Amino acid sequence: HNTVACETIAVRLEGATSVTVKKTIDVRGCKIGLMRAGAGEPMLYLHGASGAPAWAPFMAKLAEKFDLWVPEH
Repeated sequence: HNTVACETIAVRLEGATSVTVKKTIDVRGCKIGLMRAGAGEPMLYLHGASGAPAWAPFMAKLAEKFDLWVPEH
């Protein structure tokens, strides 16, 4: 059972065409940061080990067509 918890913040990040949500989710006791924006079919963007510390311009492009999920992992 997954719960959404902690600091849900709606912000307009640089390059984003819509409001982007930054929040922390709890997955089996592990807190994971998540950025989410856009609408449409869901797309999960898994990035390299160095993470995605900020919203990148290509993410804004993806969010124009998809419900983009970018977790910190």
